[in-house]
Amino acid sequence: MPITSTFPLHLRVVALCAGLLASVSGRAQAGFTQAVFPDQADSTHTLPTQTPRRSTPRYLWQRMAAAPLILAVAGLKSMDDDKGPLNQWDTRAEIQEHYSHFHTRADDFLIWAPYAGLSALLLAGVPARHERTRTVVWVTAKAAVTTGIVVQGLKRATAQRRPDGSARTSFPSGHTAQAFLGAALLEYEFRESAPWVGPTAYTVAASVGALRMFNNRHWQSDVLVGAALGIAVGKITCLTQRPSTTGLVNELSFSPIWLPHSGAGLALTWQPGLRTPTAR
Repeated sequence: MPITSTFPLHLRVVALCAGLLASVSGRAQAGFTQAVFPDQADSTHTLPTQTPRRSTPRYLWQRMAAAPLILAVAGLKSMDDDKGPLNQWDTRAEIQEHYSHFHTRADDFLIWAPYAGLSALLLAGVPARHERTRTVVWVTAKAAVTTGIVVQGLKRATAQRRPDGSARTSFPSGHTAQAFLGAALLEYEFRESAPWVGPTAYTVAASVGALRMFNNRHWQSDVLVGAALGIAVGKITCLTQRPSTTGLVNELSFSPIWLPHSGAGLALTWQPGLRTPTAR
């Protein structure tokens, strides 16, 4: 495929996919809210008494998994897509062709932007979906630690070499995962009280992923799968933290753990028949 002097085709495709998938993620969250709380799309924090429509575990998980699944498939596809638009080899070649001397550390700081925004909104008194500030902080901390454990586990398991050849810790992108995690949490907590927060956070997260490729630190597949992990962990954490009328959601919970002889890990807890009367 010839490389033209215009803005690279593959970068335009990646940017377009990031924008579309951010929109898909927002629609999935909207679908979750309408499915569980069909008559309450606001930021109230008590469990409705009416019977929800289609609030089955299968329906909820399908809606929540839409964007992460598409991102993950696209990322894995780009590893061996020799001729398609997601070919990560051509993407890197085009970046090196046009931006070989580009370097910035902005991506090292932008990953904290969603968390800074979360803190600022809480301090400003903007209503979050979880009523208690300590619950929001706990959800954020648990999701961040969980993402770190999953990312580091995959890095060790895959040992993928970085594009610049510096180390075998390329797959997936930890920066991108943490940035999209923060965006997913912001969208969930402030979707109703501050609708602009979600799109802004996803734009910042997408820029982090793009800068990781421009800095020659990650392949396209690393960024896409990292984004999928961040969104998935964020949504699963919020879904399992907030009580629902659906039994499976209430019965399942997870948290990061540390084992003296094994290191960091994740604990999955199942409590059959558990019901929580009010949202935390």
